[in-house]
Amino acid sequence: MRDVEPGEIIRFDKNGITSSQGLRACNPAHCIFEYIYFARPDSTMDSFNVNKVRREMGRQLAREFPVDADIVIPVPDSGTAAARGYAEESGIPFEEGLMKNRYIGRTFIQQPSKCVKSVFDLS
Repeated sequence: MRDVEPGEIIRFDKNGITSSQGLRACNPAHCIFEYIYFARPDSTMDSFNVNKVRREMGRQLAREFPVDADIVIPVPDSGTAAARGYAEESGIPFEEGLMKNRYIGRTFIQQPSKCVKSVFDLS
């Protein structure tokens, strides 16, 4: 229907769909990893399908940085669409070569900074 805003809470219940602002960031900004890592491939962000954007990024990468290689292998899973785009543009075969352990969470994600405040915080 539309993009979910930063800190927005969407509720689905017997009364329908409601929206409220949960957290407000001190300095809101886009995360560079949204399109290339965090977002699900079937998501739409800013009216663009994430999988198609990633695939086009791979095609553009192949145009700007051609290589002499035998195969293109994605690393990690979020690199699959870009690797497919690179393989399609370059004519180099695409292969699955590395497998991610899906039972381990993301280890580099840090807790929110102290400047993120809840709108419910009365202090």
